[in-house]
Amino acid sequence: MATLPLLAALLAAAPQIGAIYDDPRDRYTLLTPHLINRELFAQLESPVQDFRFGRDLGWLAVAADVNVATQQSTGTNPQSRFHGFFVFDGFIAVRPVEFVDLNLDLVLLNPSASDGFRLSSQIYTGVALHLHYDEWRLAGRRVEIDGLGIDLGPVTLGRGLLVEQIPLEGETIGIAWGDFYFRHLFGGRVFWSDDDLIAFALGALDGRVELQFVRWQFVSEPVNPAAHYVTFALDWPINEWSGFAAEYSARLRDTLETAGMVRFDATFGAPFGEGLHVGWQSRYYGRGFGPRTTSEAPTLVFNTPYREDTYVTNSFALFDVAPLFDQWSHTLMVEARVELFEHVYLSGAGELLVRVLDNPAGEKRVAYVDGHRAPGWWAELYYRVGFEIRPWSELPHRINAYFTNKQVSSADNVVDPVRRRFADGDFVVIGAEVFL
Repeated sequence: MATLPLLAALLAAAPQIGAIYDDPRDRYTLLTPHLINRELFAQLESPVQDFRFGRDLGWLAVAADVNVATQQSTGTNPQSRFHGFFVFDGFIAVRPVEFVDLNLDLVLLNPSASDGFRLSSQIYTGVALHLHYDEWRLAGRRVEIDGLGIDLGPVTLGRGLLVEQIPLEGETIGIAWGDFYFRHLFGGRVFWSDDDLIAFALGALDGRVELQFVRWQFVSEPVNPAAHYVTFALDWPINEWSGFAAEYSARLRDTLETAGMVRFDATFGAPFGEGLHVGWQSRYYGRGFGPRTTSEAPTLVFNTPYREDTYVTNSFALFDVAPLFDQWSHTLMVEARVELFEHVYLSGAGELLVRVLDNPAGEKRVAYVDGHRAPGWWAELYYRVGFEIRPWSELPHRINAYFTNKQVSSADNVVDPVRRRFADGDFVVIGAEVFL
């Protein structure tokens, strides 16, 4: 019985999972948390967004993040596609009546100054209609009903074992009663041109525990039209600055394939400078757990520089050879920002990724994965270190100059499919970001 007061204390001290409906963003990382295309009114009401010009306009909310940068290669590798670019990510939300939000995400970009904006500028729009009603009560608790489509923005299922911060289009419908909810999601074009994702989730304790059924289906595979999963996820804040997460999943078919992940995070302020985040995650994917029965490389679309603010570790990379090997990954994540003197900060981010691929018992096969021989293991360190200048202490606008060994991978057009999320190399990047 002594554990009950401890459990109650942890729940009381823990922050809420988030006021934004089905928020996919990582709440521990110091990497930039970008706006998402729903509940813009609620996002701008946050105290950390009090500088935005379009936050007190009544039935209208407006915001924009603007990023310009130039990039040079310091090694033998070529520049990445985004080597002299601008990105204007604008958001408009209209609330014509209570419980109805119409959201528009307008993305204007040019990936290469070598092309010139008259040649390669691109425009992309996402529209999301969000219906939210919370005026009903049942047994003294509020009942909330949500419907959202078609632009879902980045999507994370569970804690990210299957899908983590991948932009999708589709719809999601949910009903919540107090701390409990039931949610349905349909997402199109996840990792392959012929796949769709259908998920049903039952959650409790404001999302701290979640049971989910997932159908990952393929329109061009008559022999294997769909993969089915049952997952259980746990997201447990330990206190106001640290947390633990875990997820276990089983693919349902004649032979049971499983996968799982655990993650610990801690975020510190003073005396560790302006901020320090340290995290560790470990993932296991058994052979055959992936949704496809044959080894077909997944691809991603809508590859913009904002992907730099997510981790390299992602299920996307492990599904490539999922039909061939058992896979483990271990990742140490660190981000830090230290004020050197007024308006000038030393900032850095690092991700040490260790991957292990092995044959199941009694089987022998050899393959090369990203230039590495499998079965086997290898370690890769991804880093970004440099300076950040904030001319106005009370505002987030900044000038960045940093060294890095990865940049987002993109084809000529950001919606063209690519097989890698990031391009390796040695780069110097100088840029400026303004948040309106």
